[in-house]
Amino acid sequence: MKLSEMTNDQAAEIMIRLADPVGAICDDEEAVQMIEDYKKRYRMPLFYAVGKMIPTLVGYLLKKHKAELYEIISILSGEKKADVGNMNFAETVK
Repeated sequence: MKLSEMTNDQAAEIMIRLADPVGAICDDEEAVQMIEDYKKRYRMPLFYAVGKMIPTLVGYLLKKHKAELYEIISILSGEKKADVGNMNFAETVK
């Protein structure tokens, strides 16, 4: 369903369903520690450390949280979670 076609109730339901997988990704202690270590090593503010580490963090989080990522895609696309891995990437991004 397109965002422009969603009712407030549908959008609220999607946000409720997204809370768990997004929360699991955000609560990754190893990723937090990686950022803290980088921040201390290079003596920079948190915002800059996260910015510098984005390539490393994205790769790490995609590998470690593939199940959560697929759940997020499933919720947003309306497809079954089991089918997400076989979806066309270009269509998924679109």
